[in-house]
Amino acid sequence: MKSFDYGDKMIGSKEMAVAVASMILGGGIITLPRVLAGKTFGADGWLSILIAGIFVCLFTHIAVKLAIRFPHQSFFQYTSSIVSKPIAYALVFVFGVYAMSIVAFEIRLMGNIAKLYLFSRTPTEVLTLSFLLVIAYAVAGTRAAIFRLNLMFFPIVMIVAAVVVVMNLGAFDFKNLFPIFTTDWKGLYSGVKETAYKMLGFEIVLFYIMYMTRPQQAYKASRIGVGLVVMLYILIYITCIGVFANEVTQTIVYPAVELARQVEVPGEFFERFESIFFTVWIMTIFNTSAMAYDIALISVRSMFKQGGKLVYLSFMSPIIYLMAMYPPTHVDVIRYGRYISYTGLTLGAALPALLLLIAVLRGVKGDG
Repeated sequence: MKSFDYGDKMIGSKEMAVAVASMILGGGIITLPRVLAGKTFGADGWLSILIAGIFVCLFTHIAVKLAIRFPHQSFFQYTSSIVSKPIAYALVFVFGVYAMSIVAFEIRLMGNIAKLYLFSRTPTEVLTLSFLLVIAYAVAGTRAAIFRLNLMFFPIVMIVAAVVVVMNLGAFDFKNLFPIFTTDWKGLYSGVKETAYKMLGFEIVLFYIMYMTRPQQAYKASRIGVGLVVMLYILIYITCIGVFANEVTQTIVYPAVELARQVEVPGEFFERFESIFFTVWIMTIFNTSAMAYDIALISVRSMFKQGGKLVYLSFMSPIIYLMAMYPPTHVDVIRYGRYISYTGLTLGAALPALLLLIAVLRGVKGDG
């Protein structure tokens, strides 16, 4: 009998797939077309997205393989088994700071863009703080609720993104996609690197697989999650190039938002469709930030057993807010995000591979 499926604290493959996709999406989707247009010619950037997606699938597979080796154990528990408890403390601490940095970056980016497009007379500090409080409130609840919110928000994000693409077909010019296959390998490599930075977030499987009822399904779920993001990135990127052309796209700060501004609904039912797109985009930022905050909370509670969740949230939220407001300008915020990406690539790709290698060489396994 499944009378109360959504009250279950454990998650299935569907929740994991959507969680991976939601975590990766974040703010990357609105700036990626500009970055890729600056690295490639015509619409060749789709190749960079595809190649980056394949690499991210590989890294995710390794992370899943590591976590599944220790079923129903936390990241701290199985890392302690592999490399000793003191090193595990250090790694969990680094992961905790990294996750807090993601929250700080996302809420500051949201504050900047909200001020630019929606609340021009409201200080960024107020917008950022308001969003942080909403996220802290969500994280204060059950972890299962965050996964349910992902399931509720993600289809809306995909539908609105599809509407933006379809409604821009009238302005789409296929000539803008040419020339094709003229970008050299250096340009494609640069595009792959930039795309990979914007596809980080898959490392959440290291923390969340322990909550899966059937951990073996994490392989397929994570591939589906990454695949959905790759498909969405390619659609938005190709549409931006087709509508604005490569040369213009690389000069627009937020091409995906500008794409939404081009939408004209018949009958003028919506005069500013970009406000709807922006609202939906806030949902993706919310999902990303809530899961990053949750992982920071898991990391801290792994190291310090005493105290309730609200105590840790009260202690961590001011720190996250100060981290968010530290970069003085938008350029500094983007640079801040770049440093986080460097850290994420190390923690999400290199670290799981190293831990898995050590676990295999030492013959360390979980009890499952």
